[in-house]
Amino acid sequence: MAGIGLTGVLTADFLDRFTRVGTKSSLAPRTAGASSEQDSLAAGLRIGARTFSTAIDGLSTAASFVNLSEQSLEQLRDVTSQLIDVTKQATLISTNSSARESLDIRFHKLSSEFRNIVKNATTGDNEFLSKSGLEEVFRSVGLDSKTSSSIANVFSQFITPNTDDALASEYVAGGQERIPVGAFHTHSADSSTKFTKITNSGISNGQITTVNNVFSDTDNILNQNPGVRSLFTTNTVGSTTGIAAGSLSANITLIAVNETNGYSVIRSTDDLVGHNAAGAPNLFLVDPNGVVLQQITANTDASFTFNYASLTQDNSQVAYIQHDSGGGTNDEARLVVLGSVDQDPATYTTTDLYSTSDLSNIAINNAGTYVAMIDASSGRRGVLIQTGTLDIDGTFTGYSSGVNVSALGFYGEHDVALVGSDGVYSYAGDTQDFNQIASANVGAFATLEAVGGHGTVVYEDTDALTINSANGIAASFESFSTVFSYTASDSVSRLSLAFNVDGVNVDYGIQGSLVSKTGSAASQLYRIENNPLYTTGRKLKRSSPDEYDPITGEQQDSIFADSRSIDTRAEAYRTLKDLKALKGQIDKNLSALSEARDLIADNIKLLKATGKAFAEESGRISEESDAEDLANKLRERIRGSTSAAVLAQAGNLNSVTVAALTALVSR
Repeated sequence: MAGIGLTGVLTADFLDRFTRVGTKSSLAPRTAGASSEQDSLAAGLRIGARTFSTAIDGLSTAASFVNLSEQSLEQLRDVTSQLIDVTKQATLISTNSSARESLDIRFHKLSSEFRNIVKNATTGDNEFLSKSGLEEVFRSVGLDSKTSSSIANVFSQFITPNTDDALASEYVAGGQERIPVGAFHTHSADSSTKFTKITNSGISNGQITTVNNVFSDTDNILNQNPGVRSLFTTNTVGSTTGIAAGSLSANITLIAVNETNGYSVIRSTDDLVGHNAAGAPNLFLVDPNGVVLQQITANTDASFTFNYASLTQDNSQVAYIQHDSGGGTNDEARLVVLGSVDQDPATYTTTDLYSTSDLSNIAINNAGTYVAMIDASSGRRGVLIQTGTLDIDGTFTGYSSGVNVSALGFYGEHDVALVGSDGVYSYAGDTQDFNQIASANVGAFATLEAVGGHGTVVYEDTDALTINSANGIAASFESFSTVFSYTASDSVSRLSLAFNVDGVNVDYGIQGSLVSKTGSAASQLYRIENNPLYTTGRKLKRSSPDEYDPITGEQQDSIFADSRSIDTRAEAYRTLKDLKALKGQIDKNLSALSEARDLIADNIKLLKATGKAFAEESGRISEESDAEDLANKLRERIRGSTSAAVLAQAGNLNSVTVAALTALVSR
């Protein structure tokens, strides 16, 4: 074993092997008439020196085999990098269907090039791009992973899938990919989106959610609170409900909407749940069916009001800004943890987050761990606060101070998109990267948070809506394209985003006057979603696995199977994940090959030192010399001329010697 040191290998018995070979062969001619033990030892040493020279030749051949593996893997790494670049382009929203099909053709050409390199990676009967091929070559020169711990350690570092033992396997799987929202827009026929007008009269505020649409309007719709601005919800089948009849005596204002579950926050002076006897402006939580659940704030001062609020995904916390319309105090940003629906709001846990003379546009992330807002008291800068510690992210404030922030929102847990005077910016809270993702004169704006930073931003620019899908890496955004266009005669006052009921695609909400689309000049709510009836007229490919895992029996899908393609964004994302895994496998195996080459080099150095010691000692044998004494001298000479790393390979001497002697005797 390789764990055995030189003392355990280079013994009198080890020398006796060469002595016995010398008496039975003509490998080392003996001196005429010589029959002494010393002559036999000298002859054995000369045979040993020759054996080690043969072993060096064998290991040099193995090193050449490793070099061939490295060269071919480098070629495959280059091809894989090209495949990744091509596939990345196919994931972009800005890549149209025609360009994506051209990229798919390029992808398959590169796939063929990859396969040809693998197919031709043979020398004799050995495949030098397979783990088993490498093991066979190493074994043939005496370096066996089954008997040598150092060799076993090297081969344990090679990464291969269950399906095969290729060093660059097309069956490597990258695991399940989280495909960014919007990536399933795979069609390119007449109408890729479904356009729906939600309201039938002018509204003051409206937003979409996954489960419904929420808007405020004078109640001439249901006449439950006639003449008063009320809150209405429209579900997915078009049924409209409003706040309970007769409950309103004054106009309500829609402040915030939870885009996931349709809950909303309204401002009202009415005593809607029994805790607002003073008739002061307060915030209330409303469920998707228009039922007022609970009062959020406990304000009793008529001069205070609330224009901005934001809900966590589970509606358990609300971040809001309290404004003193009398000008007596600063604006106060607060976070309230809601209690039970019948609890007095004055007993809720409320935390003061930030205070200054002019605050606006507050937003809280889904989990309630970060709050962002605009501080307009000094240059309209952004403020990002961690709610658990109340720490302010000074980097974000510093970056945003120079862009004149007018709107902001979360697209990841601590990732914020914001609108500046010259475009749209993104900030990644974990890496503190700040980037301009679009240069535009932005009007309406909205964000949608998603897990891992894969969120969405939509904004109005030059009579068109543009969507950006975040890739979750360093606040950068992968793609952008116009998703909806209209004319200069139209106007958009508010945008909103929500996941479609399919849980994958994103729907867009527009509040505004779209005369060119509907003929109505009134400000109404519209919803844009993927058209489920929309097809390209061509058959969609279905991936068909063409191999089986020999261990699990499960089907294995080759990255380069004919059934695979990158002509849709979803497939491109899936393939990109696998290609990155393939590149990772190649990189790791290149590193393992480098270690294998170094290991061979150390074994060659040991063989050279041992052969030199054998040759030199063969001419210095005296009448007093015996095998034990000679073994000691040889070990001392070898130790004096080699490093510790080289001596660590001493355990391989025995097996390498056997392989070399076998080759030498058979000549």
